[in-house]
Amino acid sequence: MKNLNIHYFQHVPYEAPGCIEQWAVRHGHTLTATHFYDSSYSLPDIESIDALIIMGGPMGVYDDHLLEWLTIEKEYIATALQKNKKVLGICLGAQLIAACAGAAVNTAPHKETGWFKISPAKQLPKTHWLYEIIEDEPVVFHWHNDRFQLPDGTENLAVSEANDNQLFMLNENVLAIQFHLEITERGLSGMIENGADELIPGAYVQPAYEITALQDFVKDNNRRMYRLLDRFLLS
Repeated sequence: MKNLNIHYFQHVPYEAPGCIEQWAVRHGHTLTATHFYDSSYSLPDIESIDALIIMGGPMGVYDDHLLEWLTIEKEYIATALQKNKKVLGICLGAQLIAACAGAAVNTAPHKETGWFKISPAKQLPKTHWLYEIIEDEPVVFHWHNDRFQLPDGTENLAVSEANDNQLFMLNENVLAIQFHLEITERGLSGMIENGADELIPGAYVQPAYEITALQDFVKDNNRRMYRLLDRFLLS
C-alpha cells in the first residue's frame, strides 16, 4: 500500500481532523496541516501532496472581506481540482469545493445541528461504494446553516429529513460531505462550547445536552469514516 502525503486545511482550533488523523497514523500516511487561524500559516507545494482534506468552520464561503486568507484558500482548492488531486471536503470544506467548482452556496432550507439520519439519494447507484456506507440510513452529526448547490456534472447522493444536497462526488476524485463523520467526543465538546450561541431551538436543532447524550453515535460515525477513507483515498 502506498504511503500518502495528505494535507488538511483547518479553519478554527476546535474543528480538527478528528478520526481522520487516527486513520492516517494507523496506516502510516504523512499528515500535514495549514492552520488558517494562525497568522503564520503556510501552504504546501501542490505537487508535494497526494490528497487535500478541507475541514469545517463557522465562517461562510463568501466571507473573503472578513478573512483575507479565504481567497487564498479558494485559489489553492481550485488548483487542486484542476490538477485532479484527491480532495475531500467536510461541511464548510464541502461548500468551498462546490464554490470552487462553479456552484453557489446559500442558506439551507433548515438549520441542521445535532444527530440526524441521512439516507442514500435515489441518484446514488446501489453498486457504488458510497451506497454501502450509508445504505442503512445512519444517524450522523450535522452542524450547518448553509448548503452547497451542485456543480455541473454532479448529482446529490444523500439526503436528510431537513435538507437535500448532503453529498456529491466530482470525477470520482473529489468528495464533498455536508455532515461530520470525523467527529470525536473531544471535537463534539469543542463545537458545543464554541458554538453555544447557535443552538437556538428549532425543528432540526438539538440542545447541547441532547447532542452530548447521543455521543455514542461517534464510534459508528468514525467507523464509517474509516471505510470511506479506505475506499476514497486508497483506491
